Amino acid sequence: MTLNRRVHFLIDPEQYAALEALARRRRKATGENMTLGTLLREAVADYLVKHRESTGTRTRPRPSR
Repeated sequence: MTLNRRVHFLIDPEQYAALEALARRRRKATGENMTLGTLLREAVADYLVKHRESTGTRTRPRPSR
């Protein structure tokens, strides 16, 4: 999968620090290349799966440019 979109959002500094610490602990425990960005992408993917299952809706593919 090619990543070609950026999202910027504001987050509380304490939440940011907690997420960074979580990614760091996971990286040390598993040896995965776990970054905060990877952790957030996984969270978004999990949310979308859960949302689709609970509502029966699907996201529409974006038209190609």
